[in-house]
Amino acid sequence: MSPDDSFQQKALVHSSNAASIIVERIKCGKAHSAAIIGAVVSMAIEAREMHNEPIWNIHVQGLAHLITERLSQGKCYLPSVLSTFLILFVYPITLKQTELTEVIRDSTNAVFGSPLVYHRKVIDAIRAYDNQSICEVANISDSLVQLRKQIDTYRKYPSGSDWQQEDIKESWNSLLLQARALRSEHNLFILATSLAIELILFLLWFPQLQANTELLAGELKEAMCQFPFRPCVYMDLTSCQLILGAVAAADGSQVKAWFVARLRKAALALRSRGWVQPFESLEKSFVSDARLAARFRALWKDLDA
Repeated sequence: MSPDDSFQQKALVHSSNAASIIVERIKCGKAHSAAIIGAVVSMAIEAREMHNEPIWNIHVQGLAHLITERLSQGKCYLPSVLSTFLILFVYPITLKQTELTEVIRDSTNAVFGSPLVYHRKVIDAIRAYDNQSICEVANISDSLVQLRKQIDTYRKYPSGSDWQQEDIKESWNSLLLQARALRSEHNLFILATSLAIELILFLLWFPQLQANTELLAGELKEAMCQFPFRPCVYMDLTSCQLILGAVAAADGSQVKAWFVARLRKAALALRSRGWVQPFESLEKSFVSDARLAARFRALWKDLDA
């Protein structure tokens, strides 16, 4: 995914080899394995990074098909890598009109209009597995997108819109309760997603309540420090959770320093691989209201310094 020619050539070779293996597995009726699903997820992420929407759609629709086929073959559970990925990346701050969201982690990315593998067809395929956590996160993510639109409209046309404000408050309170209810799952990834959703809610509607956002940022850091694995540097760079934590944490605090260090380390690693402007892709794909967008840009400028 690096723009450097040498890395691009290597990526093309690996992508071609992966595609060949997937085609062979499809012919043999064995394409629903965890390894193949992981390969398809990786190819979808590559297409997203290259801003190749047609190829990305092909990969995510293929992923949805493999998920459905896996169930038809008697495997009534999702590969843990897929379910965790989706939970960590399903974030509702979407600014572009898109149906996709890396499902639970990708759920948050989807809210900002930058999903890696999250797609409505993928979520619909997963519903057949009765995976309650992913379904709940997806539903909250969808509602967050609608709330973001309501808030956008209200701020553009504030006069004579008392009823809009009441609708926003009702939706906001409902989503906050739903997000906090997720904490009862006793799952670190779901906990981190719940905290990220709460941060989104406060940053969208009550950005002045800094004590709340700073506290949530600290809790998010503690949850992420307990993850049993570390994502690759690209996943860190595009992680809404890390970005939200860095924006919400108090200036000069150890919490903010931790989030910023993770993001900066990811940026440096990608630069070493030929990616001269690693934050350029984020600026192109992340969409949010003007207030949040300004805070995101300020963060990326600071990290790019």
